[in-house]
Amino acid sequence: MKKIILISILLILLALIFTWPLVLNLNTLILDKQDGLLITWILNWNISHPFDYNTNIFYPFKNTLAFSEVMFPLAFLTAIPVKIFQEPLLAYNLSFLLALVLTPLSMYLLLKNVLIALIFTYSPIFLGYTAHLQLLNFWPVILAIYFLINKKFWLFAIFVPIAATTSVLFTYFLLLVTITQSILTKNLKSILYFGVGGVLFLPFLLPYFSVSREFHYVRPLTDAIHNSLYIPILFFILLVPLIFAKPRLFPVIAISSFILALGPALHLVKDTVHIGPIPAIPLPYTIFYYLLPGFSGLRTPSRWIILAFFALCVFFSIKIKRPLFYVFILLIFIVTRTPFKYQEVPKLREFPPEQVWLKNNFAGAPTIQFPIYGWWNEPGVTEETLRMYYSTIHWHPMYNGYSGFSPKDWEEKVIWLQKEFPSPQAVEYLKGLKIKLILVPKNWEVPSAKKIVEFPDIMIYEIL
Repeated sequence: MKKIILISILLILLALIFTWPLVLNLNTLILDKQDGLLITWILNWNISHPFDYNTNIFYPFKNTLAFSEVMFPLAFLTAIPVKIFQEPLLAYNLSFLLALVLTPLSMYLLLKNVLIALIFTYSPIFLGYTAHLQLLNFWPVILAIYFLINKKFWLFAIFVPIAATTSVLFTYFLLLVTITQSILTKNLKSILYFGVGGVLFLPFLLPYFSVSREFHYVRPLTDAIHNSLYIPILFFILLVPLIFAKPRLFPVIAISSFILALGPALHLVKDTVHIGPIPAIPLPYTIFYYLLPGFSGLRTPSRWIILAFFALCVFFSIKIKRPLFYVFILLIFIVTRTPFKYQEVPKLREFPPEQVWLKNNFAGAPTIQFPIYGWWNEPGVTEETLRMYYSTIHWHPMYNGYSGFSPKDWEEKVIWLQKEFPSPQAVEYLKGLKIKLILVPKNWEVPSAKKIVEFPDIMIYEIL
């Protein structure tokens, strides 16, 4: 236990140094204003409204939390400091720091090798996913694998939903590990307990099925092809020796994950191999896309590289007993890393005055703010994520929104509203949705609504 405490202190210090000066600016700095603020909003929603999928964005649509990852475990771990200090950005930054501590710590529990744990955590491959905080919090997957290998099956079953509610992709990671383990050991017990974990996860999964059914939502296969890993043919030659390696579990996982990271069809460098319009070398990902429930909702096959790299690290830690080798590799990763490029956002007491006004007036009244931005006008999307971030102090239902998915009907109406507003027809449409407040730039006029308050940059109108 003493060793675990000392290693934990070391990992905390490394995380603080590696992310410096983040620890001094936990309420103002963020890695990414787009997905980063989306995640910040998700975490704060879950802290304020536990397990409630009907969020305040994309009003009046339901189950809008299921438009992206839910990240319940991260919200749970950061809830107390957020509640105490009332700074919404703490949820994101503490989750980021926790990822850099809990991921290598869980890997140390698995391998008893702190150097290989640090190599994995601070590698360019893993830290390439800093914009996707849920993927960076890989520790539930590692702990689930740890309990599986050590035959602590009930703990394994508990960590399946913990991993799955951090990222849905982790469910498929663990499914691959479980099936591989069952085949190699010729024992179905691990599959049985994975099923128990799946049952525990099912209540959290139902809103996703509801969204998929309501909007007929399936990501096209072309999205998966576009977001697949590009690998030169030489790389496959390097993987061949792993086929014959022992112990077999992690080499098989590494190879399988690499193949899934390549997506539906083989990519050589940046070009998919085609014969006319047909991929010449189809890959197993396509089979899972059509047959495995929920798999068609995944957008980025290349993320399987995380599991592949993890499996390789575990394998090499077993096979290579040369600490100096690990130290050398770790130093290369640290020295050659690109410093984090933080962006600044307002702390709580610097929120715009109109957002503070909303906190104290018209409680629960649905709002809309113009102009509206969507994924199709990328530069402006951060304006929407900032509005979502500001909404954490008042939680007014908003017609506005940004997430991993947006309803087609909403997108079409946004384009129409951008053209028609502030015409009486547009205001009447908003009235039909029971939207009460309209926020517009100060130089805009809305003749069909009542002006109720004016701020330096924003005017707020009431729909009567």
